[in-house]
Amino acid sequence: SAAVAAADEEPTVHVRLGSEQSALVRGQTQRLGIHLRHEPHWHTYWLNPGDSGIPTSIAWSLPEGFAAGSIAWPAPTRFDVDGLYNFGFEGELVLPVSVRVPESAGEGPVRISAVVKWLACKEVCIPGKAALDLELPVVDADAPLDPATRHPGIPHQHQHQQ
Repeated sequence: SAAVAAADEEPTVHVRLGSEQSALVRGQTQRLGIHLRHEPHWHTYWLNPGDSGIPTSIAWSLPEGFAAGSIAWPAPTRFDVDGLYNFGFEGELVLPVSVRVPESAGEGPVRISAVVKWLACKEVCIPGKAALDLELPVVDADAPLDPATRHPGIPHQHQHQQ
């Protein structure tokens, strides 16, 4: 089994929380995402990690009435580590999650928080954890939303290809 190193070393994965749009719209479902950027040669795990590994998880803290769906996992890469087959990710990717904004959402901004946990592996595996926050205004459905005004946290959905 892989050795587990201390988590206070240099980060192996950089994470941030972002939104596809610059505001949340009452009564609509919108996409948020966890952006992961792996240091070279490090990887994290998919929903079904394979022979070993632990999938990345997100625990949300949302305002009253808001609801988060599960991660819409991108297609993983297969890793062969000493004869064990694992499925996961390296490079940069976004783990998208749909969030339902209630009609009753008050005037913004609202704070959305997520605790993200992952296991990053190279020769050793290091568990990681980050508490992330995002504040977004809440607007009515008929408010003009400029689709080009995207929150800087999440670019258009993309996948890292080898």
